[in-house]
Amino acid sequence: MLFEKIRRTQKPVFIFLGAVFALSFVFLGVGSGVGGISLGDLLGTSTSGGASISALNDKVRKNPQDAASWLALGDAYQADQQTDPALGAYQQYIQLRPKDVDTITLAAGLYESRAQDLYSVAAYYNALASQYQTAGSALPSGASKLQNAFPSPVVTSVQSPLQTKASGYQQQEQGDIRAAIDLWKKAIALSPNDSSFDRALYRDALAVQDYKTAYTAVQAVLKLESDAPDKKQLESLAKQLKPLTQINTSGSTGTAGP
Repeated sequence: MLFEKIRRTQKPVFIFLGAVFALSFVFLGVGSGVGGISLGDLLGTSTSGGASISALNDKVRKNPQDAASWLALGDAYQADQQTDPALGAYQQYIQLRPKDVDTITLAAGLYESRAQDLYSVAAYYNALASQYQTAGSALPSGASKLQNAFPSPVVTSVQSPLQTKASGYQQQEQGDIRAAIDLWKKAIALSPNDSSFDRALYRDALAVQDYKTAYTAVQAVLKLESDAPDKKQLESLAKQLKPLTQINTSGSTGTAGP
């Protein structure tokens, strides 16, 4: 009877896991790489704009200082929904044209978008890992002797790779948010009167617990938008952030949520 109870209680969990795993390939691109990277990403080509991308790649290889071609290549990759190589091309362009605010903010937005995708995949793996439970958890309360007879090395061996994957995606997610923060700072330096950049900066800074940067950005918004509709909320946020600015968060590894 005991083993029959265990079998009945565990079966729905594994049916659920099977369904979730199958759906993940459709909705998250799991199995094709981080953020759904395709073979076209690795080869530098695509199904819809391969010819254009290939020609532009030839141009930048022949002349790495050709800023216009780097920008066009980034646009071509983005139009083909290849975020990773698009960001690579935009970064090359920004190095050559560091005062192009439009492209700087475009790249910052792409980093944020990719961070959101990474957050979703990390959440998927965390949820998948949490579905596994030891056989002992299906036993009636008080059955301590029987629980000792059901060690959980098998469950742990299944959970650990999933948790490791989730951690890896979380680290990449935070890396993308920090890359976006660096770009927002550049945009602010070039256009100090555009409060929308400061708003984007403090949101991203909060996501990675960079309280000093967040506080500075909130202060800038309050200064630039004296009649902001959310002024009270911003003032309250600034008051909460001020004492946190002394905390060193350079080594923070907490999970971000874009």
